[in-house]
Amino acid sequence: MSTETTISMFCNSPTSLNRRDPCLEEPATSSPSSLIPLFHNISIDDQRNTITEWRILNQQYDVSYKGLKVPTPIKTFSECNLNPHLLTALANTTPSPIDMATVPLALHQRDVLCSGVTDVAPKARVFILPLLMRILTLPRMSPMMSRSRRPRNTKGGGGGPYAVILVPDRDLGEALHSLIIWFYPILRISVFELYAAAVDMIEGAPVVIATPFRLYDSFVRRLVTLDQCSFVALYQVDQILDSASGSYYLDHIIKKAMPTHYLKPETLGEEFVDGEVYQTTYMICSTITPLVQRLADEFLRSPVLMNLGQPLCPKTDY
Repeated sequence: MSTETTISMFCNSPTSLNRRDPCLEEPATSSPSSLIPLFHNISIDDQRNTITEWRILNQQYDVSYKGLKVPTPIKTFSECNLNPHLLTALANTTPSPIDMATVPLALHQRDVLCSGVTDVAPKARVFILPLLMRILTLPRMSPMMSRSRRPRNTKGGGGGPYAVILVPDRDLGEALHSLIIWFYPILRISVFELYAAAVDMIEGAPVVIATPFRLYDSFVRRLVTLDQCSFVALYQVDQILDSASGSYYLDHIIKKAMPTHYLKPETLGEEFVDGEVYQTTYMICSTITPLVQRLADEFLRSPVLMNLGQPLCPKTDY
């Protein structure tokens, strides 16, 4: 993927990231309660407004959804309570149709199953901004916090990354890495890639991109722990599940390696704790195959189905 493609995906004015402000060298984090307001009951008028805005999004940009209590799409980044450093990185840009839909979902910590036959960049955009939003609400990671063998004695205190992106192969992983690292000059969020060999995880990296086998192999060898991981993106999950080994290791990562202390209530009707960080999972695929549907039914909680460019057809109760 060329640099021009990467830049045009996120910013109408690429020079905005070249403005080095000393006060942005060490981004300050905001409290989770200010950046992740959990979903509460909405009025009938708000529901009608949400339906109208989604209908416009679908008619104009072919972005559709299916789900319960879905928040209203945004029109500008400024209307969201985003981290100021992320707003600076997005300066002079207008939300893409994908941003309009996914930023409110991220603010409400909703699980997402997204399908669509598009290039890497549009589908990656479904979860990259939500991923950055999540990391910026958490304490800035120091080398000690990310050490894989830190004692496991408190909630989220075992170390490891804040977010994990699983990909079917190295090429897709490197393409995603180039999209995320574009924000580094301002946000200072580093990314660690894990494809070929089991190595001790780099210190201070809040994001890990890996193939399922390599991540699970590193977990079994105690080279990586996921004790403080609360954000998971399964990119091209249909391709991962196409292979028996990919399905096996993905299943083991979710069941054995991922922490349970971030799990959100199973239904939207249950009580959520304001300010609490809950696990958020994004599944991105070209087609919702029966294997993808089965995985989503088992691990996603009250998800929103999104589609980019084609009608939604899976038979679900979401």
